[in-house]
Amino acid sequence: MDESQYTKIVTVRILEGSATQGNPDYEPDSARATTDALITWLNDDTNIHTATSGTGSGDAESGKLFDSGFLNPGDKYSIPAEEIGAGEHAYYCQVHPFMTSTITIE
Repeated sequence: MDESQYTKIVTVRILEGSATQGNPDYEPDSARATTDALITWLNDDTNIHTATSGTGSGDAESGKLFDSGFLNPGDKYSIPAEEIGAGEHAYYCQVHPFMTSTITIE
C-alpha cells in the first residue's frame, strides 16, 4: 500500500494490554474518516490481533468490508476509506472478540 498518495490518514491504535478483557482496546474507540482518507490500524500490543468488519464471528457479514488478517506486534493494516464505503461500520478482533469498535466513513 502506497501511503504517500494520501494526505489524510486516520490511525487506529490497538492498545498495549488490550488482550485483557476490560482494558481499553482500540484508540480512538469510535474513529471517523472522510472517503478520501486512508485508515490504518497499528498493533501496539504484545499479542496478535485483527481488525475485522462486523459484530463478531456469528455475523454473516463478518470480514466482508475489511479484514486485517493477523497483525503481529508492531504490524499495521491499511485500507482506503472509499473501499469500506460511507456509514458507521462495526469491527472486532477475531482473536479477542470482546474487543469491538466502530469506524464511521463520511
